[in-house]
Amino acid sequence: MNVKYLTIIISSMLSFASHSQNDLRFNELVAYIKKAESPMVLQQEDARVLVSSNQAQVITSSTAVNGYCYGWLDEATLKKNKTEKTKLFYGGEDRFWLNPLGSRFSLYYGQKKIQQENWKVPDLFVKAIFPKVEQSKTKVTFKKENVEVVNNIGTTFNIDIERQITLYTKKEINKILQITIPEEIKSVGFGSETIVINRGVSWEEKKGLITPWAIGMFKGATTAVGIFPFNGNATSLDLSTYFFDTEKDRVRIKDSVVYFKTDGEKRSKIGLPREHSKPVIGYYDYENHRLTIIKYSLDKKGKYLSSDEEYLEDPYHGDVVNSYNNASDANGSTFFELETTAPAKALKTNESVSHLHQIFHFEGKELFLNEISKTILGCELMGLNNVLNSGK
Repeated sequence: MNVKYLTIIISSMLSFASHSQNDLRFNELVAYIKKAESPMVLQQEDARVLVSSNQAQVITSSTAVNGYCYGWLDEATLKKNKTEKTKLFYGGEDRFWLNPLGSRFSLYYGQKKIQQENWKVPDLFVKAIFPKVEQSKTKVTFKKENVEVVNNIGTTFNIDIERQITLYTKKEINKILQITIPEEIKSVGFGSETIVINRGVSWEEKKGLITPWAIGMFKGATTAVGIFPFNGNATSLDLSTYFFDTEKDRVRIKDSVVYFKTDGEKRSKIGLPREHSKPVIGYYDYENHRLTIIKYSLDKKGKYLSSDEEYLEDPYHGDVVNSYNNASDANGSTFFELETTAPAKALKTNESVSHLHQIFHFEGKELFLNEISKTILGCELMGLNNVLNSGK
């Protein structure tokens, strides 16, 4: 055997043995995922996106073939998929769910009383494979037909689901965000467009509605801060909080921005309703100089579904964007989520509702990242490490 080839194999094996899957570089992760399934790699210049037909998800993205991977993975499930040839959901940077999470119309309690012990994620989001219908170098489209979903009061929805993942060129990123990326900055950007088509009877608000929901799972870090620009002033802000009190070390409101500690260390969640939401959110890892921006389709007059567990008279005034922190597991693996959702619509037969969720990562000198952040998020990155740590 060629000595050089043997050295590469041994080096790769040592890397898998000594690092968790969440520490692997992009090319290493692709090799590992291929042991469990057949992922698709979208590429454009140096940028890469790893896509799976497992829930039609984006597993991760990177600014280079051997670059940092942004998506968080559930390592125990990934290993199970590899060894037992299962197809269970294992995390990822952009995954598809359906809202509502809460209210009497929830999809997540198995037609039982809405309380934590009855929480049950439908199989559609756990082990469903979405057939691929088309693929190019920078785009892949999935379509899953004849899907049946039932809400907590027993309303049945018969739907088709389409998902298209697109990797953008640098020129396209500049156009979408209306910026000019400096030559010194590495970048990757992609979008997921999800379409839900009603193939059954017309939907009615009184029986509940469903709508696309994009959820990204990212690696928690003590040096990462979530950034949520909002409309209005701080005194009138209707900020949703779940699982925790609004301690200053976890959330702070300053200069029309909500800052949220995205360390993945303590179970906590925030959300913004439509009237306060802007069509961009993000987070910044100030130690590693990585800026992430999410842009999404926002309907300023739309009705959004509730995530609250309790009974609500109006279940159509929920959050548009959310961020969830998971508590650290036994292996020390942490993650947080950035989520956006589409408005709810009472669709007639064969009508559809769609949602566009776009993720952009920038890496490089903070001086350049700061200009991007100020332009898009209205947020200064300089000194961001003190915003939650000291409350300044």
